[in-house]
Amino acid sequence: MDKLDLINAFKKLNIPENTYSIDEVNNETLCLIMENGKWIVFYSEKGGRTDPEYFDDEESACKAFLYEVQDMLNHL
Repeated sequence: MDKLDLINAFKKLNIPENTYSIDEVNNETLCLIMENGKWIVFYSEKGGRTDPEYFDDEESACKAFLYEVQDMLNHL
């Protein structure tokens, strides 16, 4: 799975675009970015990063991001 697959999965699952950010950091969203050669998944809030997870490869990061977004929406 790569970022394009991830975006397509979100569309297929009808996940609202305002709940996540890919390749950028938007406030109060789950974010997936690459920084300093690592993929990072975290929740962005008030300029801070909550519970960052670091990955060496895009596939692992995308799979984790998909899980985190679905988990967050299931707990709303």
